[in-house]
Amino acid sequence: MTSSDTSWPPRTEADLLLALNNGLLEETHYLDLKRELSPGKSGSKGIAKDIAAFAIDGGVILVGVDEGDDPTQRPSLSPQPLEGMAERVEQIGRASISDPVQVQTTAIPSTDDASKGYLVVRIDPSPRAPHMVDGRYYGRGDKTNLTLSNDEVMRYHQKQLADRSDLQAEARNLLDGIDPAIALIALIAEPIGLRDDLLVDLTANQNWENQVSGLLAVADNRSNSPDYPPYTRASGFQRRAEAVAVTQGMFNSIREFSGNGDCTELVFHESGRLSLVSERAAEPFGQNSAGRPADKRIFEEMILAKTTILAGVAAETARETKFYGSWRFALFVRGLENGTSGILADDVRAFTGSRYTSDTYAKETEVTFKELSTDPHSVTRALTMPLLRSLGVHTHPRTKWISEVTK
Repeated sequence: MTSSDTSWPPRTEADLLLALNNGLLEETHYLDLKRELSPGKSGSKGIAKDIAAFAIDGGVILVGVDEGDDPTQRPSLSPQPLEGMAERVEQIGRASISDPVQVQTTAIPSTDDASKGYLVVRIDPSPRAPHMVDGRYYGRGDKTNLTLSNDEVMRYHQKQLADRSDLQAEARNLLDGIDPAIALIALIAEPIGLRDDLLVDLTANQNWENQVSGLLAVADNRSNSPDYPPYTRASGFQRRAEAVAVTQGMFNSIREFSGNGDCTELVFHESGRLSLVSERAAEPFGQNSAGRPADKRIFEEMILAKTTILAGVAAETARETKFYGSWRFALFVRGLENGTSGILADDVRAFTGSRYTSDTYAKETEVTFKELSTDPHSVTRALTMPLLRSLGVHTHPRTKWISEVTK
């Protein structure tokens, strides 16, 4: 297997037998074969090391395939009892590794005895790798695990820093050239460690509008979040430089934000990056009787909704392109200074709450594919909870939904 093969999806014993007969079941940097999971503490520690090692570049552990003692002979299928196997591996990933690593498991029953079979354990590249087991960091060599030296760990960390752009600053830059008086939301989702052509097939497709509409529809259905105008839906379509975009409120086929609260855009870049800009982060609220400027209302629910929809679109994009690596997200909001919570204003039909003391808010986070696909709200929580606490609505019933894991 190669790095692109970590998405290999064996679903049946026949799939495994075909791979075996074609000589594809051989241990590599990305594949580890195991006849069985060794019992006890030592067996669990061995699995923890395997998971930690694969978390750097990603890989698959396949249980139920016996390599045998003779390297000249090909492996053979050896079905194992399935009961409790997946749960044990997932628990090891969560409890025996620092930081915890989430894995994805697929049980494949044997046709001869459904209580036995095979377990496919997929480990996605982790944004927090390398990971530690019992005080040691592990990586993967050509076919075996390696204990990493301090120098190797430092090189991994330095490379991660070198490969990371300032995503918050890049989200801020999305607003360059737009009237600074307009309160705006800017979001970026970016796949980590990938070549820069993930979405070329999308932009090259003459029916890209239908593909994008489908992604948005699925993401919207799965988000379980309230939505507010301007809606991020397939209403307008525009081509951009090395990208395509879905827009709302832009009727001149150009990137134009009017300031009336009607405009939003979602851009699919050929590199795989997704970017979203929306109006209505905040707006004047009421009229001050003393003739002073109107109070400002912050639409925190709009910020939550846009963040959630981008996370959902990223999850669907990852599924469609079979990219199972991690993602980075950044949120930047401007035009907030002296604003107060729109939620609290709705509660009492008046200007209320503490004023926000900064004009801007910025946050970023990283998630694995499993976190993104099973709980897009994890992105929303990481990016928005400090803002909600500042506005005093982090425990409000209308923000409770972001604490719920989506299905």
